Amino acid sequence: MKSICLSLLLAAAVSSIEIPIQRRVVASTLSSGIPIDIDTTSKAFVGVISLGTPGQDFNVAFDLNTPALWVPDSACSCGDRCKDEKLCPQLCASHCCTKSFSADDKSGSCTNKNVFKKQKSRSFVGGNANVDLKFLGETVKASTGYDTLRIGPHYRPGLTANNIQFGRVKDFNEYYKLVNYDGVFGLGFGEVDELSSPIKQLASYGVIPSALLTAYIFNEGNQSTVDGVLTIGQVDRRRCGDVEVFVETVHNTGAWVFSSPSLKLSYYERSNASWLGVLDFNTDYIHVPRTAFSIIASYLKGSVDKEGRITYPCDKNSTLTFNIGGQPFVLSTKLLSEPYGRLLCQLKIRGTDPSDKYAFRYVSSLQRTAGTPLDIDETSKVYVGIISIGTPGQDFNVAFDFSSPALWVPDAACSCGEQCGNEKLCPHLCSSHCCVKNAMANEESGHCSNKNVYHVEKSRTFISNNASASIKYLQSTLNAETGYDTFRMGPHYRPAFTANSIQFGRVKEFDRPYKLVNYDGVFGLGIGSSDGLNSPIKQLAQRGSISTPLVTAYLNNNKTDATSDGVLTLGSEDQVRCKGIEAYSEVIRNGDWAFNTTSFYLTSTYGVSDPLWMGILDLTTDYIHIPPAAFVTLKNYLSLQQQKDGHITVQCSRSAYLTFNIGGQPISILSNYLYERYNGSLCSIKIKQTQDRDKYAFRFGTVLLQRNCLVLDYNGRVAFPEKRF
Repeated sequence: MKSICLSLLLAAAVSSIEIPIQRRVVASTLSSGIPIDIDTTSKAFVGVISLGTPGQDFNVAFDLNTPALWVPDSACSCGDRCKDEKLCPQLCASHCCTKSFSADDKSGSCTNKNVFKKQKSRSFVGGNANVDLKFLGETVKASTGYDTLRIGPHYRPGLTANNIQFGRVKDFNEYYKLVNYDGVFGLGFGEVDELSSPIKQLASYGVIPSALLTAYIFNEGNQSTVDGVLTIGQVDRRRCGDVEVFVETVHNTGAWVFSSPSLKLSYYERSNASWLGVLDFNTDYIHVPRTAFSIIASYLKGSVDKEGRITYPCDKNSTLTFNIGGQPFVLSTKLLSEPYGRLLCQLKIRGTDPSDKYAFRYVSSLQRTAGTPLDIDETSKVYVGIISIGTPGQDFNVAFDFSSPALWVPDAACSCGEQCGNEKLCPHLCSSHCCVKNAMANEESGHCSNKNVYHVEKSRTFISNNASASIKYLQSTLNAETGYDTFRMGPHYRPAFTANSIQFGRVKEFDRPYKLVNYDGVFGLGIGSSDGLNSPIKQLAQRGSISTPLVTAYLNNNKTDATSDGVLTLGSEDQVRCKGIEAYSEVIRNGDWAFNTTSFYLTSTYGVSDPLWMGILDLTTDYIHIPPAAFVTLKNYLSLQQQKDGHITVQCSRSAYLTFNIGGQPISILSNYLYERYNGSLCSIKIKQTQDRDKYAFRFGTVLLQRNCLVLDYNGRVAFPEKRF
């Protein structure tokens, strides 16, 4: 199915749906967005939000059929297995492990959910209302309250608003345990009793310019890291064309419902003035009235199988014209089909159930995606993403470290802070592994009080090899116990490539700086080897999980419109975002992504060189560090000035191409890409002089990747192809 843009205007006086019908490849005005993924179990689009201060993260389903925002409360019931004092930290969420309760598996809805702990938020304000919410075909009761909402996880900068009303649900039906999300972010029109739409709240508080939402669903087979993007407060002009027409919605319903009185196929037409259509992203088929369905099957010379799907010859295609609110919406059957054998295709259209009050259900299509989204941790200046280890999967925020080759995560035996010794406070302040009576806790060594930790007992695929390894981390050395388990690139609920028996380290003890970083472990992208631990990239290649030991890094370089700070592609070049590789540079085989960097030139004749100079990739800095001789050359050529505050400045109108010899290949970057506005006509330049004690003459930070991608070949080469956008 082709990519779809859908804009929803949530306004009290004029309720309408905007349907841009043209995809724009390049847009003049870029807009930010929320990455969303498909939960393949429930067919819901899932994203991350944060509630409270400090933020508590939740995986929420973005639901078009309800206007309510709600999450489970910490009082939500737990399963019978959580009664066992020793097993609870390994099998259950932290809120289950210290309270007195009568639990059984039937009512243990929140055994493995993220729950809201009002005691943990200093900005929570309780509400006086209790509301009934429709969920999974039944009614759940929610207590209302107000707190700080952030769109996205707590550690990533995102749209933030204070005093947003939401619901806290304590009791669920048995089906809630089966979905891979915690709560719901309602995108429906209207309100539920006294619980207002979060979009309307954001608009009324002036946090977004208007009560508008744009949904961009990626096409099937698109090489994106996510399944779609939600843009709140405006039309997504980066991904969508201009709005050509508004379609009026039916005002007496909370869902996005509109008149849909006809369907045309070639010269055939079926119509009924009473027909209504509804947006329903919980299925990957468009549902049409059965009279129209019969015409489609007949015209395409197709057959209908037992599950109600049309199979037809792929060369027999036509166009379908839907009437949505009085406006024509045209789709080709080719865009609605998928291969089914050599010469046959299957149409993603089904007949509407006779009991359905809506004649049409309009949907998105499911798709697989590639790549791993990266976010910047502003505290430590590293790129962070999510991986899953074990069966069932245990999720971790990991730093992608280009200087280390090891994969490691903290073990459940990692020590906890003194505050975790308080039986009542522990579930609200600490991770679940801390909330047992025999947990060793003290303020100085409590490094894992708020980390995701690995539970050996919780994984049925873990294999220990009774070995240990030493790992360099934050200027110190960690001791890790090594083992093997199932590895997934991404969170456990999202389809992604998976590999069995990947070696990793479990760390139990850390130094104090570890508490200050906003991630759990490290996914090493270094080229060397660590004592006792093999590179995860090389392991994935050896097991055939990726075709070749290759990593492509695409960095967004602080673009405000981006849904993530970058993308890692494992096993191949990123041909979607990067142009072809013209040449590779050889790497010095000393364990780092280091290479000979023997010259620095500003013109073909003006520059400096030294056959002993070496350079290294260092993506923890935003600068390029150059040796003193090169710095003097650049200073003289561009008339650089040293300011009192330490900034190096240049006239913004002056520029030059900086050409580095990296592993025998010339890499050039226009100096303007290193500029930031400083004062008036002056710009600061992201160049620093290399420190005398540094063994590398050059350090190439993220600024080198303003216009270039980075390709790491673990056979000992690097390349810097240009970006496509």
